[in-house]
Amino acid sequence: MTTPDGRRVQIETTQRTVRHQDRALSIEMVRDVTDRKRAERALVHQARLLDFTHDAIMVRSLGPESVVTYWSRGAEKAYGWSSAEMLGRDPHEVLGTVFPQPVAEIEAETLRDGEWEGELLHRRRDGSTCVMASRWALTLNEQGIANGFLEVNRDVTDRHRSEAIKAVQLAASRSLAQSDSMDDAAPAILGALGTNLDWQIAEMWLLDPTEESLTLRHWWHAPGIEAAVFEQAARRLALHRGQDLAGLAWQSGRAEFVADVVSDAGCQRRGLAAVLGLHGAAAFPIAVDQKVLGAVTMYSHRTRLLDDDTLHPLTDLGRQIGGFLERRRTESVLEETVERLEQLAATDPLTGLYNRRAFERALSSTPVEPFAVLAIDVDNLKPINDEYGHEAGDVILQAVAMALASIVRERDVVARVGGDEFAVLLAGAKGKEAAAVAERMRTSMHGVSVPYGRVRISIGWTAAPAGADARAVWRATDEVLYTAKASGRDCVAGEDFQNRVRPAQSGWSDADVLSEVISNQQIRAVFQPIISLASGEVLGYEALARPAGTEATASVEALFSAARRLGRIRDLDWLCRRAAVRAARELPGAPTLFLNVSAVAFLDPVHPVDQLLLLLTWAGWEPERTVLEITEQEAVRDLARVRLVVAAYREHGVRFAIDDVGEGHSTLELLAATNPEFVKIAGSLTASIADTGPFSAIQAALAFARSSRAQVIAEGIETEEAAAQIRSLGIELGQGFLLGLPAPAADHRARVDGAAPREPERAPRRERRPDEKAAPSEG
Repeated sequence: MTTPDGRRVQIETTQRTVRHQDRALSIEMVRDVTDRKRAERALVHQARLLDFTHDAIMVRSLGPESVVTYWSRGAEKAYGWSSAEMLGRDPHEVLGTVFPQPVAEIEAETLRDGEWEGELLHRRRDGSTCVMASRWALTLNEQGIANGFLEVNRDVTDRHRSEAIKAVQLAASRSLAQSDSMDDAAPAILGALGTNLDWQIAEMWLLDPTEESLTLRHWWHAPGIEAAVFEQAARRLALHRGQDLAGLAWQSGRAEFVADVVSDAGCQRRGLAAVLGLHGAAAFPIAVDQKVLGAVTMYSHRTRLLDDDTLHPLTDLGRQIGGFLERRRTESVLEETVERLEQLAATDPLTGLYNRRAFERALSSTPVEPFAVLAIDVDNLKPINDEYGHEAGDVILQAVAMALASIVRERDVVARVGGDEFAVLLAGAKGKEAAAVAERMRTSMHGVSVPYGRVRISIGWTAAPAGADARAVWRATDEVLYTAKASGRDCVAGEDFQNRVRPAQSGWSDADVLSEVISNQQIRAVFQPIISLASGEVLGYEALARPAGTEATASVEALFSAARRLGRIRDLDWLCRRAAVRAARELPGAPTLFLNVSAVAFLDPVHPVDQLLLLLTWAGWEPERTVLEITEQEAVRDLARVRLVVAAYREHGVRFAIDDVGEGHSTLELLAATNPEFVKIAGSLTASIADTGPFSAIQAALAFARSSRAQVIAEGIETEEAAAQIRSLGIELGQGFLLGLPAPAADHRARVDGAAPREPERAPRRERRPDEKAAPSEG
């Protein structure tokens, strides 16, 4: 209706009839309900608007029996119950709400403050759970009195899950970074999985050494769970591919889950799971690349339906754990390899004793107690080798090693330091004890039986006080040994280090000079050209070694002889090789570099091909411009290993030459084993080419070279007559004083550039001895 002032209002009328005696009075009451109707329309409009939101909104009455009076479409979607199903019911009973505090306290706080905020855990109709960010407010009646609670719930399950997974990943990363092994890391990882993702049990299964089954290695359970029987049953299992949940993850290579293991026939512990109230379960593989190394399984009191958003991060975590296991396995293998290499580097392969390197290491520290050093030489081993072969000599060396090792104490050091030389370091021994041990060693050899010859040794010993230079004592002992051998062999000689007479500096032995040369790296390189006899062009240069800067002097031949005798040929070879490659960078053009290598160093398993390649890379020298000249003062017996080592070098472009063919031990078998690109005729044959014997030897070498397509280099060309005869045989390459003298690399460059070089060094008629070569092998 319209009021006199023109306003439109809504009214509500109520009629009432009152009877008095025979009369009836009709009373009509009119009430203005404009505001109430407006409020109702607004409420309906607001309710319709709320239905458009994604939030789950409910209104429940206030009172002892609180029931739903409004249930939004968002609530229907969030929980799975319709409005018709929920009206008049207690919502928190239906939803199984888990409150952060007693519900009475939350309601009291809402009544007091008008609102409350917090997180609730609700159960959906399908049995899954969700985390809700909940806001509560009061609804008021017309008089402004509270008559219900308005609850607005927003699903934050995904956010919580993401945060929980990040917490697990962070805990796993931290644990793996701080741990040396999975034994250290697993408890923290499994605990983080259980605590953050709401699992009651977590297990880690790893492949057994045979890689045929999974066994339980690590275990975690939430506090308050008596799961010992469940764990014991797991430890008795050996799961194969596809067996149980862990085996299924192994087989598929991806995360798997079971909503309820109690009803899963594939679960081997489902009976125990039912007793413990376990239902939901999941597993993810521990993998690296495409290889599965194990699996992690988890069990929950609730049924669990896991989506890809949960399973994919678990798979990533499995890769993270797998990467850690693979790194630790690789590191373990590397450590074992290094340990084996160190042991190999310290062990003489023939006798099993320490080698010279290990013995020198034992002498490197200053002794804190008296000690003695014994130098031992096997008498007359060379005649046995020559008559019966090196196998007979090896048997004698092994017998001597066993006898020596049986006499010394565990704290003493016994080593084979050279071909037929041994050394012993006696800790805490004085002269009397050293003499007694030496004599016992000498006489023990009289009872050693070998198939060929007899075993006898000569021993020199030196006793020294605490703090003495052990290396100096060893050098002194070496001199005492020669005294024993000079006395007729099968003898013992000794002295006190404090009483010995020291030679003047000018009287240094070759061993002293060798030690100083190697310790101070006092080697320089000179280069002799290898020339085309037809054109005169330089094909390459052979590197030759010279001692430099020593306080005492020794011939190059004596230096290499001492190195072989003292077992230091590897050290000297490698020092010469480094000096040669370093200096070769100054050579003119892009020549081929010929590096000498003794067969002992060449076949040494301690020094692989990689070390030469690293040296060449450091110097900027291509392997294809490198030729290794194999020279040997002893026969090479292990031709099978020669083939393997040669093949390893050739794979990287390194070529080979057999040096001094026609003399020494450069046999046909060695030529066949190496199939060299170059054959170098010995200078002694070139110098006497007119004689029948040398001429026949050269012809034989040429025949082999032609059959194997190797190039021939004639060494020792010193006269025009020799050069002419060499050319007449069809030999295209030559080396010798006539063609070019050994000189530093800078002089060769200056000669090519037209500058006046220094006077090249001259030598005796033969241009070099085999022992003068820069024999490359790492020491």
